[in-house]
Amino acid sequence: MRWGGHAMSGALFVVALAYVWESFGFKPTPRLFPLLVGIPMLILTAFQIVIELFPDLEKKYAEIGTVDAEMLAGKTRDRVVEEDSTQIRKELEVFLWLGLAVGLSMLLGFFWGIPLFIFIFLKFRYAERWTISAGLPLGTLFVMHLFFERLFQIPLYTGLLLE
Repeated sequence: MRWGGHAMSGALFVVALAYVWESFGFKPTPRLFPLLVGIPMLILTAFQIVIELFPDLEKKYAEIGTVDAEMLAGKTRDRVVEEDSTQIRKELEVFLWLGLAVGLSMLLGFFWGIPLFIFIFLKFRYAERWTISAGLPLGTLFVMHLFFERLFQIPLYTGLLLE
């Protein structure tokens, strides 16, 4: 049994549940965006947990969306893939990046936290050029300002530090 994967799925479910629970403390209009993100995440992580708990379901849904060189070459997938340290490291890395995105959003709000996360992710995870690393977050700021604040007039969560 792969406890690392189960722990990751459980942790993501708890984070999504806390995210949705916390959003009910917002006023009705600012509550929409966190619910639009949190509820699908809750559903998907619950689905992932159910799939992992029942081995027959896991085998059935393991092939969905999976394309690798062996399948393209027509080779069978008879062997069981064992969980190794690189897979655990990758899962932990994704979890930490997700935690950074949520943390920045909670501290600085969506308007400043999301673009800052995009910058940090592009610059330090993928070592993108400065023009791309700065341009995409600036574009995100522009789109968020245009759509949420101007067009839809939805006030975004301002964050714990900027309230």
